[in-house]
Amino acid sequence: MKILTIALTLTLSATSLSSMANKIVFKPVNNNIETQACVLAATEGLEAAKVMVKKERDNFNRFKLAVSCNGLSLTDFADKYQPQLAQQASLASKPTITLVAKNTTSMVCLDALLVGEEQARIEHNVGEDSITCNSKNIKTFIRKYQDQNFIVRNSAQ
Repeated sequence: MKILTIALTLTLSATSLSSMANKIVFKPVNNNIETQACVLAATEGLEAAKVMVKKERDNFNRFKLAVSCNGLSLTDFADKYQPQLAQQASLASKPTITLVAKNTTSMVCLDALLVGEEQARIEHNVGEDSITCNSKNIKTFIRKYQDQNFIVRNSAQ
């Protein structure tokens, strides 16, 4: 019988509007081995959880089959959160760029980074007109900055 360990609460909190990324924080609600294994698998990988469990118990495979982390197997839980945490760490290591909107066109460009090109065009009532952002086509501009940490300001700030 599986031990249902929904003893882990995921708190997804939005980081600043500048990065538009969700920051994942794991908050264990107890300190049992199952919860520790879930947190370790998600934050450091399945192998780290295996090492920790083997110190406490003999058979990791049996343990792994019996544990559920928020409804997922230990392996699936690690696979789900490891790539996201790696991306989060990568973003945190990048410098923050300040992008300044000086006019309506540049505001469309910056809003496109925040809400997407289509939504920015709607918000600023810009149809299919060609938009140039920093001497680049808007799509190229978005690709260049979408994976960067950035802060958006208008020229008055």
